[in-house]
Amino acid sequence: MTATIPSPATATEASPETAAPATLSDATWSAVWDYPLTESPQVFSGLPRKAYDQLDGLNASLIKQVILKSEAHAWREMRDPDREHAEDQGAFLVGNITHTCLLEPELFGERYLELPPDAPSRPTAKQLEGPKPRKDGTVNTETKSYAAWQEAVSRQAWWERFERDNSKVATAQLVPAKELALGRACGQAVLDHPAIGAVFAGEFRHLNELTLTWVDGVTGRRMKCRLDALRLMGTRLWVGDLKTAMNAAPGPDGFARDAERHGYLLSAAFYLDATFYCREALERLMGLPDGALIGIERRFEWIAIEKACPRPEFVGRYFMADEHLEAARPVVRQGIDRIVRAEETGWWPGYDAAAKPLELPAYGYTRLQRLAEAFA
Repeated sequence: MTATIPSPATATEASPETAAPATLSDATWSAVWDYPLTESPQVFSGLPRKAYDQLDGLNASLIKQVILKSEAHAWREMRDPDREHAEDQGAFLVGNITHTCLLEPELFGERYLELPPDAPSRPTAKQLEGPKPRKDGTVNTETKSYAAWQEAVSRQAWWERFERDNSKVATAQLVPAKELALGRACGQAVLDHPAIGAVFAGEFRHLNELTLTWVDGVTGRRMKCRLDALRLMGTRLWVGDLKTAMNAAPGPDGFARDAERHGYLLSAAFYLDATFYCREALERLMGLPDGALIGIERRFEWIAIEKACPRPEFVGRYFMADEHLEAARPVVRQGIDRIVRAEETGWWPGYDAAAKPLELPAYGYTRLQRLAEAFA
């Protein structure tokens, strides 16, 4: 019998982790979360997402922003104290639902609440402002503005009733039934997969969503990462990363296109090296003898679930090739050095002010050549 994805109606109620709060100093973080933070490499199992976000340190997301865009983008997206923290939407929402289903199913009902299909849009404060009265103090009830105000008041009343009847509204993210069903289906596709489903069985739950942190020997800055799943498979240390994708097919035009565009290889290199730096802490967590992970083969694998058809047959599995790992490592190091330099100088540069020749992707140049030949 295969495991099944939980339903939000049956899960317990609690406060969910919220998005990207401000980081804390090491001492404050240790006091707030009651986890002793040291200079030595550490691994935390069961650390809440909010605690991870508040842990000061450079992570793969920050490094990728610098490499793929600029230091200015990294600051705006992840360091600007005035940035807005919107709830996950679209592709990110479905992916996070899938992650919770597979990696932290006990938190599923805490984080998500199904939005009824008849839910109206929330009225804005402007829409709830009553129509302006006439000079005699009366209101013309025959105008379009009056009808729009009544409609806004009706929508507000619906939301007030919904919030009164559902105490979780204040803490859980409201999700349309379609997205909720898609996220659960993507998770179930992995559980039903004949080769990978058993990897996400309950007995391995303590090795999901592991937080690894260490101090970089070159820059002296704290690093951190959060692994989706870690397993010891025979003589191999396996790191699994869940991804939902529009196209999970093999080949350069399938999942690899997403991997290249979103810098997945940079993240993978960072995560694999993290398992090496934190190997002693991992040995203690996994009950392994000292030195067991020193010379062990380490493999990073993406598990890509095709959202257009979330079934086991359309789950792609791809591992990080050695040549890609070696190519990605110096790029990650460059990103770390650039972040540290920006921190030290206080200057987070954006695009170069100097004009540069436009670099076309290979297919763009080929297309341009074909057009030139067609009109020659």
